Amino acid sequence: EKAKGRIEIMVGSGVSSDNAKLIYEKTKITHYHLSGKVLKDGKMEFRHPRVSMGSTPEISEYQITITDQKKILSLKEVLEKL
Repeated sequence: EKAKGRIEIMVGSGVSSDNAKLIYEKTKITHYHLSGKVLKDGKMEFRHPRVSMGSTPEISEYQITITDQKKILSLKEVLEKL
């Protein structure tokens, strides 16, 4: 009541074009946050198997995370139809 419509709930973590419609149908939330990320091989050329750059088993030190434009545009298309 005090916010008078100035606060919006934003859905995040795992939002994609595959689940956005269902999220909207269940919640009526209209604000979405996502990275649209994909993993891509990095440009590191020298890879010594006995020298670690501090990676964990879950995260490869030889890959980078980037935003995939196709994922963003796909979600945008779904949201525009809601």
